[in-house]
Amino acid sequence: MLAACLHAGVCSAAVEEASPPSDASDGEAEKSPDAGEAARTGLDLSGYASVRARHDLEDHGDSASRGAVVAVIRANLEFDGGKLAAQLRPEFVRASRSRDRVAQVRVDELNWEKEIAASSFLFAGRKRIVNGVALGRNPTDFLNLGKPEDRTLADEDRRAEKKGDDLVGWSHFGPAYSVQAAVVSPEHGSHRVRALVQLTGRIDAVSTDYSIIGYYAENPGVGLNLSTAIGDRMTAHAEMAVRGDRDRQRPVADAQNALIGTVEDRDGSFADIVVGGQYTSDAGWTFTAEYWRNANGYSDDEFSSLERSLRTGLGDPGLAGNLIATPELRREKIFFRISDVKLRDNVELETTMIHGLDDDSRFVRGAVIWDVADADAIKAGVDVLSGSAFSEYGASPVDTRIFLIYKRYF
Repeated sequence: MLAACLHAGVCSAAVEEASPPSDASDGEAEKSPDAGEAARTGLDLSGYASVRARHDLEDHGDSASRGAVVAVIRANLEFDGGKLAAQLRPEFVRASRSRDRVAQVRVDELNWEKEIAASSFLFAGRKRIVNGVALGRNPTDFLNLGKPEDRTLADEDRRAEKKGDDLVGWSHFGPAYSVQAAVVSPEHGSHRVRALVQLTGRIDAVSTDYSIIGYYAENPGVGLNLSTAIGDRMTAHAEMAVRGDRDRQRPVADAQNALIGTVEDRDGSFADIVVGGQYTSDAGWTFTAEYWRNANGYSDDEFSSLERSLRTGLGDPGLAGNLIATPELRREKIFFRISDVKLRDNVELETTMIHGLDDDSRFVRGAVIWDVADADAIKAGVDVLSGSAFSEYGASPVDTRIFLIYKRYF
């Protein structure tokens, strides 16, 4: 699985080894021309369609609703010249605060791949390369940081429903490792071409999978992913990304500790770390816990200037209001999830909590997942965000979110 998922460009948490794919079409052609043609050429279609609705209860009694119909269509065409892969995402969206009806087709992936030597492949086009072994957040997923995602979706869907990057690259699969390198188009708003190099493998002596990533961009970084099994029911994982520059500007305060501006923060390396584990009980319940420590977040001293401006109106309260909406506002959080809690064979409960250690704010979700049939599923849930008015989750305009998702595979 380790090599295969990286080969597919959607590797997240690899826990098994797999041999690289091999082309047996020549052998089949010697036995039967018809069978050889079938082996060399084939179209595979898969995907799902989804109907989604959510209703937000906000401050001061306000509310907002959003409905969407989304499909994900994946196509793989194998032929003598290699393989073509595509993912299209048609969507129709209607929101209560807009008279516009958004209808569009997103091209998430459209790439060509060809085996150029034994276990070595060349690929080009739009491709999604996903990294990370943690569940709650993935700081080593360099190519996808900052891309919009729907956090009400299942983890595999929210990571899959992202636009890939235009790139050209090469990958090689060894017996217990794989190497991938790619030159990637610039980020939005930048003219600098990016590059990513990755080594993935397994250390059998300690039953540990690893991935080492080098990333060149406006803000370069290195990443490390580790995952290991501890007995039959427990796993542990860790991710660490270190970037050369901070992902935000540093607040500047006046003599009264009120915010008056911001400056670039390039005084050192900024580490973003996730450490966690997962345990499965006798009843089949899955418990996941993670500790998040993001050095990019605002420290207590930095945040105090934002809070003082918002409370008193001193300095630049408008800027403070903008900064308090920064994603990953503070530095330390804990993530906890209980999932696979069976009510019936096809109905299960899931609950998730994120607690901010810096400001004592929290996000709590309760959800019911109903596998209606083999190809149909329904997920319904409620999110509650709480904390002081000047905390990360307390400052969110959304107090409660109710959502419903219907999904059908094809």
